[in-house]
Amino acid sequence: MSTSQRLTRIFDSAFEIKITDRSKLILIGDCHRGIASWADDFADNQHLYYCALKHYDRLGFTYIELGDGDDLWENREFWRIRRTYNQIFDLLRRLYSKERFHLIAGNHDNERLDPKTAERTLFEYCDERNGKKLPLFPGIPVREGIKLTHARSGNSILLVHGHQGSLIDDRWWKVGRFWVRHVWRPLQFLGVNDPTRPARNFRRREKVERRLTDWVRTHRHMLIAGHTHRPSFPHKGSAAYFNVGSCVHPQSITGLEIVRSTIRLVEWYEESDAKGFLRIVRRTISGPAKLIDYLKAS
Repeated sequence: MSTSQRLTRIFDSAFEIKITDRSKLILIGDCHRGIASWADDFADNQHLYYCALKHYDRLGFTYIELGDGDDLWENREFWRIRRTYNQIFDLLRRLYSKERFHLIAGNHDNERLDPKTAERTLFEYCDERNGKKLPLFPGIPVREGIKLTHARSGNSILLVHGHQGSLIDDRWWKVGRFWVRHVWRPLQFLGVNDPTRPARNFRRREKVERRLTDWVRTHRHMLIAGHTHRPSFPHKGSAAYFNVGSCVHPQSITGLEIVRSTIRLVEWYEESDAKGFLRIVRRTISGPAKLIDYLKAS
């Protein structure tokens, strides 16, 4: 099945969320949460991510995670990841209890598309202080894609992780998982980066992004993805392919905000003030732009 066929199938069956001028969404992907080891790319930016989520929670945003939130290729046991970032998962659990957290699977957490795996790992966790099982994300559906339908125009935006643009990461993800676990993860401890990942391989990244963009042009739907880790915010009139970036940029995280029917690409990072104190800052990289300007071309 081609990338176009895969994306069309996901679009046709995707869970639908209607958005209005009052909707507030934050889309973030590719956190790659690990266990704070040398191979954990998320560890350095965990405080940025936590601060950003607290900000969005306080303002009533709905958080949609666009895949590869937890790196289950490098880490076999999710409970170790949850324990490592317990404070972050407490915040995610709170968002989920308010029906403001949605989860999309990526290639690094694709196993969660199996309902039994999702139930076993995500529905509850063991409180290590008293040995009791407590709810984490009870009943959470893990989806291949989500469709945001704009109430005013009636047009839809497809949200996917984006690995559908790569045969290896999509259909052969178990091979990729074996390769990362048993070859590249040990080498990563020695400082060697995996050159096969789209985020680190220019040609693979270009190929994935071209396939996703071709689907946008052919089917005239707006598409938001992650996977390549490269943020993308197209100009008005060009193909409406957006990319959230990732949480493993050097000393920053990126995401896309949808507020009052506008979209903007934002970055969270640290900077020092005049007195030398570090503070966490949010800035707009691109936008804001009206969604309708992209949806009109659909």
